[in-house]
Amino acid sequence: FDVEGGYVVMIQDRVLFDSGSAALGGEGAEALAALAQEINQAPHGKIIVRGHTDSDPVKKPETRAKFPHGNLQLSAERAVSVAAFLIGQPGVSASDVVVMGFGPWNPLRANDSSDSKRLNRRVEILISDPES
Repeated sequence: FDVEGGYVVMIQDRVLFDSGSAALGGEGAEALAALAQEINQAPHGKIIVRGHTDSDPVKKPETRAKFPHGNLQLSAERAVSVAAFLIGQPGVSASDVVVMGFGPWNPLRANDSSDSKRLNRRVEILISDPES
């Protein structure tokens, strides 16, 4: 969707990652490769990758061992995975990419149902206009 100064692509976490993981899956890699091609079709400014989680705490011991700082760390590492993949694509420069992790603190909806939580678990990619 369009925003002032660019546009945002929002990808639900289930497309990109398995639960409790920051490793990209095959479907996620395909979606990001297509996005990289789209980004490179026109001049752009910064590419800001923002990771988000729901409010459920990281509980599984093996997941907690990977992400001892919980959802904030999970959201940031997912954003890093997406950014690293995009940087690996032709035409995407590392100097254009910024990474942010929000954890559960910037929800789209209240974390009061499984549907709302699903929407809150996402990666947003803001592609800014060249002059922004």
